[in-house]
Amino acid sequence: MKRILNVLTVLSALLVTSSLLVSCDNDPLTVGDELVGGGATGSKYELDLVAYNTTTDTILSNQKVLQNAILGVYNEPTFGQNKARFYTQVRLSGANPTFGQNPTVDSVVLRIPVYHKEKAAKQDTVKVTSGTDKDKIEKWWIKNTYELDSIYGHKDATMRLNVREMNTVLFYDSLYYSNPNLRNKDQIEVLPTVLGSTEITKTVVQNIVKEKDKSTTDFEEEVAYKVMLDKDFFQQKIINNRSTGNLSDNATFIRNVLRGLEISVENDNGFYFQFNPNQIQLKMYYSHDDTKVKEGEEPKRMQSSYDFGFRNRWTSLQSGPDFTVQLNQFSNQRSAELLSATQNPDRVNGASRLYLNGMDGTMINLHIKPEALEDFRNKAKGNNWIIVGAKVVMNVDNSYQDIASKPPYIFAWNHYQKEGKWIDEMYSDMTRQQSFVNSYPHNVHFNPMYNFKKNDGQYIIDITDHLKSMIERGEVFENQEMRIGMGNFLLEIGKSNIYSEKPHYNNRVSSPHRLVFHGNQSSDQEKKLKLLVYYTQK
Repeated sequence: MKRILNVLTVLSALLVTSSLLVSCDNDPLTVGDELVGGGATGSKYELDLVAYNTTTDTILSNQKVLQNAILGVYNEPTFGQNKARFYTQVRLSGANPTFGQNPTVDSVVLRIPVYHKEKAAKQDTVKVTSGTDKDKIEKWWIKNTYELDSIYGHKDATMRLNVREMNTVLFYDSLYYSNPNLRNKDQIEVLPTVLGSTEITKTVVQNIVKEKDKSTTDFEEEVAYKVMLDKDFFQQKIINNRSTGNLSDNATFIRNVLRGLEISVENDNGFYFQFNPNQIQLKMYYSHDDTKVKEGEEPKRMQSSYDFGFRNRWTSLQSGPDFTVQLNQFSNQRSAELLSATQNPDRVNGASRLYLNGMDGTMINLHIKPEALEDFRNKAKGNNWIIVGAKVVMNVDNSYQDIASKPPYIFAWNHYQKEGKWIDEMYSDMTRQQSFVNSYPHNVHFNPMYNFKKNDGQYIIDITDHLKSMIERGEVFENQEMRIGMGNFLLEIGKSNIYSEKPHYNNRVSSPHRLVFHGNQSSDQEKKLKLLVYYTQK
């Protein structure tokens, strides 16, 4: 159906509302020159493991690890319910903003850009016009409907998203964690008044206005959830403070005017979605007197807008007080099954099922049996074996029926004692750059990306160099265990290498995925947890 509308009317409405991958698939194994000169064909040896679950109950969740943030709720029988809230400061885009004479807020729109499928699922086009009857310009109002592609859970659910005011000052140099119930510092006070609310689903509508047969657009909004906020609130907080000195800098503004916003959902079940927190947009539309009106002419009102800032540490490689403090927090109601696995693990014999959930701090603790390691060391020395490959093989337990999608990565780090102190550090397979390359996603030695095309339910942690360090170089890691988490190490902005400032920073806090694996006690001998070692002789 064609409709003829005035383009100014449409625009006004829109403005207001708007691989180095070591594989054991085919034995024998061939490895590259960096392990054994010229490549080698290896025999296979299996080392016994013990693995079980624990949880940290709270994990680092502020802007230092929030390359992506997460919102929503998901509840199912195996893991239980996880509910994600998001907190963010709101910053002025400049000191001492001016709004003209007699400014009045007309509307305020919060946009949360989402990750979406590249092609629109639906497109509607309405013909609009601008100009006078004599000089009409034909334009098109295009409405694109996109489906989210970073969504997990009950994808067909509808949830209500609410925005409220924070009443706690956050500090950029402080660390904030995901569970508010363990430290007073992590408790964020939120005022009860809802500033804005909207229903969200798995689809988002984008509006575009453009002139017919031209590539440029008059108006094009981000693909985002949109929330209309209380304009009277911003009249009071922003416009009425323009002459008080409270808008002189961001420190004063955050302390005295607006400490931040909480974004959350009301529902008890639904879905999660990921988003980039430094791309949030908050725009205030306002009108003010036209000071250029000549004496005797009718007074005119001018329309303007003001953008608030959400730049965080991932906007550039620098950090400092000019960067927005943001954090995720969660309420977790674990199922009886998961509580039993994490609170009463069999640390001697291990488990038949192993659980990973990114947001609630659940992790897998894995040990190589000391007697098995010593037996292999003796055989390797006695037979002049050279290790050419070693990988932990983890198979997904498909009896877990509520799996929504598989994550691209799991990751691991080494936890051991040294001189009486516990150490958490990267495996040498990640850090020995002269021997191994880990360039994500295509040339990864340590934790290669899941093969979605093959989709065999298998994840790999490659510890070839770590095992060589113990067997061939005599290094000792007292009481060591591998700790495995959901997600991946953080990558530097625009690069394929891991974040160098603190390499074991990771993104598990924003991972929506849940997986169950076969443990070392699994009755399925083919899929049980194992460490496969490949070797050749000198």
